[in-house]
Amino acid sequence: SSSNGEMSATCTGQPAKSSSNDSSNEEASNVDNDRLIIRSWTPSTSHLLTATTSSGISSVSASPPPYFDVLDHVLGSSLPPQILQEVQALRKDGIISDFKPARTAMEVKSDNLVALLGGFATMDDGIDESSDATAAAATTTTTTAATDNSKVRGDRSVFIPRSLHRPSQNVNYDRFVKRCPGLLRLISSIEQTAVQHLAPAIQIDTEMTSVQIASYPGDGISGYPRHCDRGDKCAKEPMVESAVSKDAEDQGGNATRSSSKRIVTAVYYLTPADWDADLDGGALAVPYSDRLVVFRSDLIEHEVMPSLRRDRIAITVWLYGRSTATDGGGGAVGSRDSFGVITPMKAEESSKSSVRATPRNPPPPLPISEALAKPNETASRIFVSIPSYRDPETNRTISSLFETARYPERVYVGVVWQIDTSSENVDAACFRYDLPKPWSTTNVRELKLDYRQATGPCLARALAQNLHRDEEYILQIDSHMRFRANWDVYLLAQLAKCPNKSILTAYPPAYVLDADGEAEFVNNETRGTILAPWKFSDGMLRQKGRLLSSSGTSQPELEDGINDNVPCPLYAAGFNFSSSSVIKDCPYDATLHHLFFGEEMSMAVRLFTHGYDFFAPPQCVCYHKWTRDHRPTIQGDTRSTEDETSKDKRDDSMAQQQRRRSLDVVFNQLRGNSHSLGSIRTASEFASRVGVDFHDSIIHPGAEDCGLPSDAFAPYLFLGEAGSNADTEDLTGGNNDNIVHLVSSFLSAGGR
Repeated sequence: SSSNGEMSATCTGQPAKSSSNDSSNEEASNVDNDRLIIRSWTPSTSHLLTATTSSGISSVSASPPPYFDVLDHVLGSSLPPQILQEVQALRKDGIISDFKPARTAMEVKSDNLVALLGGFATMDDGIDESSDATAAAATTTTTTAATDNSKVRGDRSVFIPRSLHRPSQNVNYDRFVKRCPGLLRLISSIEQTAVQHLAPAIQIDTEMTSVQIASYPGDGISGYPRHCDRGDKCAKEPMVESAVSKDAEDQGGNATRSSSKRIVTAVYYLTPADWDADLDGGALAVPYSDRLVVFRSDLIEHEVMPSLRRDRIAITVWLYGRSTATDGGGGAVGSRDSFGVITPMKAEESSKSSVRATPRNPPPPLPISEALAKPNETASRIFVSIPSYRDPETNRTISSLFETARYPERVYVGVVWQIDTSSENVDAACFRYDLPKPWSTTNVRELKLDYRQATGPCLARALAQNLHRDEEYILQIDSHMRFRANWDVYLLAQLAKCPNKSILTAYPPAYVLDADGEAEFVNNETRGTILAPWKFSDGMLRQKGRLLSSSGTSQPELEDGINDNVPCPLYAAGFNFSSSSVIKDCPYDATLHHLFFGEEMSMAVRLFTHGYDFFAPPQCVCYHKWTRDHRPTIQGDTRSTEDETSKDKRDDSMAQQQRRRSLDVVFNQLRGNSHSLGSIRTASEFASRVGVDFHDSIIHPGAEDCGLPSDAFAPYLFLGEAGSNADTEDLTGGNNDNIVHLVSSFLSAGGR
């Protein structure tokens, strides 16, 4: 079937375990409840089915939730043929009727009305509402009142009466359990998984579950026109009802019978394992075997597309219940701004902060075209690499990524926590802020390292790259950043304008924290920056960011494939976006210990010689906290463990020795004497592109303009050169007011 929205990417992740049945049902059914799981159902699936717009989906996204998901490899490839055999056995034994032409509820009611007027029949309230064993016969019997020409549906179907699969309506239940363990497993798995993972947003009444088996002939014609499973027209957003009161609930905690309506539709495909999307047909969700399409019955219109050469057989399970207000807990999420808890530390809920990553006055969203704003099933995934050193801003950085992404379900974060693992309290501030569900559960991968074992950014970024799981693109950032809305779609679109093997990179403008801990953006700057050579310090080239005078075109798509990104000679470790091929071509060198100023030069020359080009986006995509007053630093922690009374001991410390060795590696790379360089271009060509002489530590005249005219840059306030010590470099020049004017136009590497 196809929906009125685009299908999302197939869910991945750990299986969601179902809740067990009560003991009496468990004994009667003889079904192993540990197997009652939907393998591909994750918290992301629950979010897509339960998110509401009325409670405030984040304003950064104009699109409502899709209210459906497509799950593959649901219960195993052996289950569909097993269920088909069981259905044939039920038909052979006369427990269910043969497949007959299906009719809609409206057709049934119309026929019953004619029959009633004729005085020889009784009304039937719908094709699947009956709870007795006559349901199948009542819903598939044809009458003279409806001719073949009036048929809306092109399938032949049969219902599995509730008396078969519901223990409380036990007429033939024991017989059904013995003859149809596969079918019972499918029904029970869908029910139990939904009951557990959709509460409290949706209350399911399992006593009203309705099951139909339908077969569409492979004639290229038969289908089912666009319709809504809940009535003539689907609602535009969920009809949120008040929660079911305790005295109104049944003993199992289900919704009351009188208030239950069709709420979730689950379609499970029994098609052959070799089903071909092109030859056999299908729709947006190709009916592959062992695939489950689950969607909101009250919100999603859908249609069944014709099959081309073979019968398309599927089981539809309709779940009944009611949509209630959510509290953001359990498996339900009220909005993209609601928070759940994910923390490696034990902490009381009362200690969690409610400060959101999204600021009170956010900058304007990044411009994207209408085409990019629409969901696209084939859109690529983005892996975000984050090293964090005892940084309380990390969780809010991760939250900002998900809150501002157009498609957060396609964003995957790998974070390396470098914290004090010997105590739950020392670095508790790093986990003060909650992460948004469901993404914190499904899309965040974590690695913890005691900060005493940390040796700088290169090791941490190398470890973060190990958390990559074949996502097509990688965004590498620092742990103290905020993002503009639509950043994910914008970066993909901008990178697509560049040649192959390109990297988008820049030093972002600044944000600061106000007295309440909220992010404030300096001048709400939206213009891009470009990296330029700044000075040599201890023989190593330092770079700065220069503010561009214009944000480029205001149109997200340019005619004739024009690339409005700005060619850039250098690379920023704290913000770069590219194809994930960079991990294979130039993985981070984990042996460059205690290398800070030199990390970016090493990566820049390696990437350049492997054939990569650097570009600066015309607009700023995110913001960076350039001051370090909110967190410890590895340099400070390293010095605190050394003998401060002995300069010789301090100079000969392990960290200092490792740093010198790392610098020697980078100096050799920049001079072309390293096996880690590529063979496409040379280190001397890199030096010419940057406009410097690495042998004599000379910056050539005009190099800081990066080949651009002088009017390409905004005027900036230049402060005198600060000390070269990486830990004490002062961006503010002793005046905190100056940073407001400085970092929006001139960003030195010293703040990183």
